Amino acid sequence: PISPPHPSVADMTMASSAAASLATAMNDAVKRVGGPDVYSFSYHDNFKSAEITENLSIDRHAGFCMWNRGSDSKVWLRSQVISVNFRTRLGDPGREFLSSAQRQRIFLVNLIQKNSPVLLLILHLCFNSLSFTLCTAGALTIALWRAFPRSNAGSEGYNMGRGPVPEALFIAFALSIVSAFFAVLAGWWLGIFRCRCLKQKNLGALGTRLEDEAASRWKCQRPLSRAVLSVFLVWCLYVLLVAPLAYFLSMELQCGDGGCEAEVGSTWLPTCGVGSCTCNMAADLLCTPTSQVSSEESGICKYVAQPLCAASGSAGSASGMRWPLLLAALGSSVMCGALALVWLLNAAAMYCDMLLDGVSHFVPPEAPAVKYHCFCINFRSRSSRSDRDSKVVFNLPGTEDPSAVVAALMPSVGGLIPPAAVNTDTLMLYRSAISGRGMETEASSTGVPTVFDAEADNTELEPQWC
Repeated sequence: PISPPHPSVADMTMASSAAASLATAMNDAVKRVGGPDVYSFSYHDNFKSAEITENLSIDRHAGFCMWNRGSDSKVWLRSQVISVNFRTRLGDPGREFLSSAQRQRIFLVNLIQKNSPVLLLILHLCFNSLSFTLCTAGALTIALWRAFPRSNAGSEGYNMGRGPVPEALFIAFALSIVSAFFAVLAGWWLGIFRCRCLKQKNLGALGTRLEDEAASRWKCQRPLSRAVLSVFLVWCLYVLLVAPLAYFLSMELQCGDGGCEAEVGSTWLPTCGVGSCTCNMAADLLCTPTSQVSSEESGICKYVAQPLCAASGSAGSASGMRWPLLLAALGSSVMCGALALVWLLNAAAMYCDMLLDGVSHFVPPEAPAVKYHCFCINFRSRSSRSDRDSKVVFNLPGTEDPSAVVAALMPSVGGLIPPAAVNTDTLMLYRSAISGRGMETEASSTGVPTVFDAEADNTELEPQWC
């Protein structure tokens, strides 16, 4: 049998070149018959720390354009465009979509980084989720100790014959929730809590996660932080349960006689819920006369805090919440000390990282400078159209011809398409062609119309529907 000849490398190279030439020719043919012009630009957004892709499609035959960047998208007709401006820049293309507050934040961080890196380190040491956790834990400890009633003689002693302070219990209850939130956030910042909802490295306003070089500089750093924060979360749950229980179990409803007795010389009958007369809840709400309520139910009733401790041999009973509250206060003091140790350990790691590697671990590294064209498309003004809908801003790579993109975006005038490559003769012919169409061009422009005359006849620029 005769084996078929094997193609040589030169034949395969020629075949691939021919296929590429054919694909290019087909794309050019598609564009000539009215196919869409498609542009794409991928770059790294330094502020979002993610790869971003912008896509632009211009269908000259149908007369509409479409642009999208992630979840942002825009569709418009070429006839709605009144001007297209572009600027060629070198830097981060993502900065074109930043708000004024975000620009000010980046400017302030860069200014501090260049002039005073030590101040930047101090700000990071003070304003992070672990520091906030330590502060709220300290406030929680103070609130729990203030829940014990102080002696009337001075502030050094305690009077355990009274009930716990209700205001301090309410504050401890709220601080336990806030402390648990900051503990979870501190675990994300140190990289020890990596659940599905905490996978992102940048949480926007909540900050950026600490780099692994600083968060795990020593072997015991991350295990100790994980153990302390986990125990502290459990302890916050304990305080969250003890504080309301200590309030409700320490209160006892006591009723006394004499509140519903008729005044001497008065014709008014005592009524439940009126004045100092208090019966039961139903009688107070229904304003029931005391004559219809049994004498056992009538009387003045109020909640009285039971003492935390009762004297030996006395008939009074204690509330039984002394030990749970004392355990909560002592445990919070211990947890506050453990959190202070974790904070000092991570602060030392951040300081050593700054001495060895600079401040690169605390400020996200800037993306490499990219040459790009920033385009701004302005549409016809509408009274009901907001500023966001009146223009579109997008970027294209620096390798694209901006004049060709502008010519593709602008509407055609009477069948005359704006030239992509403009020279002096073509520019004069194009300006003379559009001079009677109610459109003007700037003296320094490339001949692309920028202003529509509202009083002129612009019907040829409107989409024609069949």
